[in-house]
Amino acid sequence: MIAISLNDLYERKLSLFDLNDQKVKKWTVKWWNKITTDRKLDLTLYSKDIRLIEIDSIEHKDVREVGIEWMCYNIWQKLKINEVLQRNGFSEQEIQLVQKQVISGAVHLASELATAKWIKENSAICELFGFP
Repeated sequence: MIAISLNDLYERKLSLFDLNDQKVKKWTVKWWNKITTDRKLDLTLYSKDIRLIEIDSIEHKDVREVGIEWMCYNIWQKLKINEVLQRNGFSEQEIQLVQKQVISGAVHLASELATAKWIKENSAICELFGFP
């Protein structure tokens, strides 16, 4: 864990989870301070001055949510609702439409117009079912 933490510091990686082990934190800080004060590494490798892209300023404007939609989709599959709909005469396209409407209604409870706007701007639900 100490080696991984040191590599992450060197590569300027941010961890999604805090390191809970105090001994690992202590030794990582101790060794990192020793490495940097003794100049044992070329720390310009990950310097902001040599980056071709300013990573801290990157923005993604076409982000889609998929987490809760994916969870609902998996629940739908486990309950075998498609089979029930097929036995009752629904076509494949109608089943996809029902899935999209029911799941989007469960995830984003709003009017039909607001839900349609949410699907268009924020959700990846259509990609789950193959809709454009």
